[in-house]
Amino acid sequence: NYGFVMEANQTYLIMVGAAAWSGVPYPEPVPGGDLHLRIMSIIPHDAFAAAWQINELPFEHGGSLSASTMYATTEDGEPFPACASGYPAGKTLWYAYYAGSTERAVAQVEALGFPVFVGVYTGPSLSDLNHVACWSGGENQTLDFEGGRTYYFQVGSLDSSGEQFTFR
Repeated sequence: NYGFVMEANQTYLIMVGAAAWSGVPYPEPVPGGDLHLRIMSIIPHDAFAAAWQINELPFEHGGSLSASTMYATTEDGEPFPACASGYPAGKTLWYAYYAGSTERAVAQVEALGFPVFVGVYTGPSLSDLNHVACWSGGENQTLDFEGGRTYYFQVGSLDSSGEQFTFR
């Protein structure tokens, strides 16, 4: 798998050919084969500034949200929380929640494959975040929200391939 970000109004030429095996090139073209090309739009909440707004906690009617970090990126200057130390910087998605009043909620993130982490922050910009909480997928985390503040949830994979996850 290989991915890259495309710019609007640009033409891209993609060359596909036979691969060398054990350092020895194929003597002649390999007949047949398939090329699978998936063009995906950029994930809108991949960047802190475009965090997906969560309107209500707990989620409406006991619901949850599911997403994947597979095609997400990591921004320059993005924090990597302590609960994720020892792992390579993974791909992240951002969510924002405005607490209208002081409240408590229990959050959980479950991944289908390799675990994910959740960092919770307050602050006006990516370069000026204040750490509130951090936990790995599968664990429950009790969060106390102060009314009148926006909280940012950074959900990231603990490996570089990306993960499917459910946030409750």
